[in-house]
Amino acid sequence: MNAAIVLSMHGTLEDIEKKHKGDFSRIPEFLLFKHFSYAFDKIFIFSADSVDESSILPSNFVHKKLNSKLIFFVFGWLFLLYNVLRHNIRIIYAECGPALPPLFVVNKLTRAKTLLNYDNTLFLTAHGMKRKMYKIIEKFLLNFVDYFIIASTEIRNFVNGKGIILPLKKGIIIERFVPENVEPDSLLSRINGKILLFTGRLHDVKDPLTLIKGYKLAKKKIPDLHLVLAGDGPLKDECKKISDKDVHFLGFVDNIPSLLKSTDIFILTSVYDASPRSLMEAMAMGKPCIATRVGGVPDFIDETCGILIEPQNPKMLAEKIAYLFENPKKINELGKNARKRMLEKHNLDKNLRWIIKFLKKEIKE
Repeated sequence: MNAAIVLSMHGTLEDIEKKHKGDFSRIPEFLLFKHFSYAFDKIFIFSADSVDESSILPSNFVHKKLNSKLIFFVFGWLFLLYNVLRHNIRIIYAECGPALPPLFVVNKLTRAKTLLNYDNTLFLTAHGMKRKMYKIIEKFLLNFVDYFIIASTEIRNFVNGKGIILPLKKGIIIERFVPENVEPDSLLSRINGKILLFTGRLHDVKDPLTLIKGYKLAKKKIPDLHLVLAGDGPLKDECKKISDKDVHFLGFVDNIPSLLKSTDIFILTSVYDASPRSLMEAMAMGKPCIATRVGGVPDFIDETCGILIEPQNPKMLAEKIAYLFENPKKINELGKNARKRMLEKHNLDKNLRWIIKFLKKEIKE
């Protein structure tokens, strides 16, 4: 049986390869590729890439590049339809809302069934008329999906009975995040004080400026407090302007488990996030997390395993940071419960095995 994977127009294989430089052990898509390569005869992967990335894929994968986002969005469905008919593709797995355009009419005109891992949407981070237009288009395209994996309650409400929702949660590669198997980071180990960690892009959506402001307020009560920012992005220079000597900019790093091992509290100050992998990784390492009550974040943590705050509120962030350091037992309790939740609900390897089993049962030759 042949299958297909449609990547988000915003997530090309070329970008992944450049960013991770051949180390794909942290990338959920590559674990997905591994499971598909074992389960199906031939897998065709469709993306907005302009170069062939077959060399980084399993041997029974065929990379079908659509060359640009515009072609992906406007003509992707025609390209996909042709290949589904030609290669007798029976299963199409689509990654996130921005992967929806190529699915148009394919499951109506062929025997192929479509499964959408609805981790993110086209419209939720857009604004004004663009948001309204994307929302209309996306709602319409959901009619061409048979099965859904839903990332958050917010997205579940948007789907509103369009297809069959599978009983699974978004997950990460848990095996990389086992606290007792991870060595502390050598750089952070030299910091003499308490450490807050943020991992992610320094971008408006993640709102690192509020994070730095909250840290500086908390430091008035906790003089030995340090903030570590692991990531890069367009707000880096602005972040540096408002930082003090104890804010550490690491840029892009790949030793996330080690950084988390050396950290006291993980912070996420996003103004929108559907299912933040960085949050799940921190939880898997047994770290207490403070995160904003936005998007799908409340679907991952609650008062038993973390602290939720309002977005763009540095004063509230500072209060919660101080509260945790004043209550070390609470830090241990939240961290322990966070890891337990990840093991029970968000083990990606376990969830993918279930998905493959479901698909092979539902779709017969």
